[in-house]
Amino acid sequence: MSKRGRKKGYMESGVSDDVGEKAAPKHDAKAKQVAGTGPSKMLNNRKIIYAVILVVAVSLVAWRLSTFTLPAGTTTDITGQVVQQGTEPASQLGDIVKAGKNVKVEYTGKLLDGEEFDSGDIEFVVGSGQMIEGFDEAVVGMRVGEEKTATLPPEKAYGARDPTRVMTMPVVFAMERDLNITNEQFEGAFGEQPEVGKTYEAENVLLPLIVIDVVGDTVFLKWTAEVGRLIPASMEPWDMGVVSVNETSITLERKATDGMKIQTVMGEKEVSVKDGEMTIDMNHELAGKTLVFTIKVLSVTEPPSQQQAPDLGIPKSDKPKVDVFIMSYCPYGLQMQKAVLPVMELLGDKADITIKWVSYIMHGKTEIDENTRQYCIQLEQEDKYIAYAKCFTLSGNVESCLTEAGVDTAELDSCIAKADKEFNITGLYEGSGSSYPPYMIDADENARFGVGGSPTFVINGKTISVTRSPEAVKQAVCASFNNPPGECSQTLASSQASPGFGGNPGSDSDGSC
Repeated sequence: MSKRGRKKGYMESGVSDDVGEKAAPKHDAKAKQVAGTGPSKMLNNRKIIYAVILVVAVSLVAWRLSTFTLPAGTTTDITGQVVQQGTEPASQLGDIVKAGKNVKVEYTGKLLDGEEFDSGDIEFVVGSGQMIEGFDEAVVGMRVGEEKTATLPPEKAYGARDPTRVMTMPVVFAMERDLNITNEQFEGAFGEQPEVGKTYEAENVLLPLIVIDVVGDTVFLKWTAEVGRLIPASMEPWDMGVVSVNETSITLERKATDGMKIQTVMGEKEVSVKDGEMTIDMNHELAGKTLVFTIKVLSVTEPPSQQQAPDLGIPKSDKPKVDVFIMSYCPYGLQMQKAVLPVMELLGDKADITIKWVSYIMHGKTEIDENTRQYCIQLEQEDKYIAYAKCFTLSGNVESCLTEAGVDTAELDSCIAKADKEFNITGLYEGSGSSYPPYMIDADENARFGVGGSPTFVINGKTISVTRSPEAVKQAVCASFNNPPGECSQTLASSQASPGFGGNPGSDSDGSC
């Protein structure tokens, strides 16, 4: 079903009604056994007669079996065993499901132990990437009124559990007091030029900063704090307290409690606190599980017709340049990325569409690593990017997505190391102590276009607002061509994906990070 889940609605579409579990009719094929007895002493001629009768009977049975067909709507697994019988005779079954068709189905999803995790109705375009791979494949070839059961292994559903998505962090940690940033970064944070000896505070800066010196374009700062100071939750979803202060570092304590619930891009997660460490499992709760779906096709129609592209006042060009600024772990950035990727795939090199990065971080080191990873794949292994990004936005499983997309990890690691040095990525993160540390890879474009959050959508130098569906993004990009290519006549999915990881359709959203 949809690639992002929920309790009672993992497979939910934009318009979905939960229903109870449907009792699936079963095909009851019983073998009949015929036994016979006879006198122990038989005349030879009677033996011959019985033997002839037996041969004829066996031949008739073999012929009947060779012409036997399963009732209409019945589906078999690879062993030929009946899995599920449809409810309608062949003469009453409707149109067949094909890639590109709009299909509405009724479904129930269960685990192998029979526990139901979701049920309802959902409507989607087959093969559009809205659904998990196994569900999309299962409906192809079915007809309206047909019902079947499909068993999806993890690789066709939500993927294997990724141990790298289990986040750990110390409860108590130290940060260096010295911090060096550029004049531009200082002005962005405090709205003025730095003055030596002055202490500065701002809403999105973790603690007060004293300007020690200004040399050229570099501002030399020092964090200041008093023991016992409480820092309200901002960058992290828990308060922090100042434990100790010395000349070189400030020691902080995260005020998280064991079992507390926090909101993440993967929905609500529980924090485990043990032996001075905090652990949060960011895997999808159905990752690593085999799923069993009962599916009934309710309707098959043509996808929604293409609407007239709106006039957004976008400057036109022969080859539009599209810059989409996001944060890789911002739920709304992921939502926009999922809308953009099918358009990148459709238009290819006819448009210059690039995913770029907001110049500050809101979701910690994990986001820094993923931003840089995707930057490098686009830069040096561009032909692998769409496959990797589509996989990542749906599952969040980095390792399996790198493998699935065929990314050269040695080349990737080399690029990441060079980018870290060129843009001082680790240094800015570890030294800033800010709630929103700077991330400088696309800083110049951020300043040029006035990027204020994730997502920000820019076409041919103009920042616009666009609905977060593949069809709406396609229309906006195609409206910026001097002469739109033939691909612009193709219709993409018109429903928006939900914010965060996964692929289930969601409601309209204009949220940002």
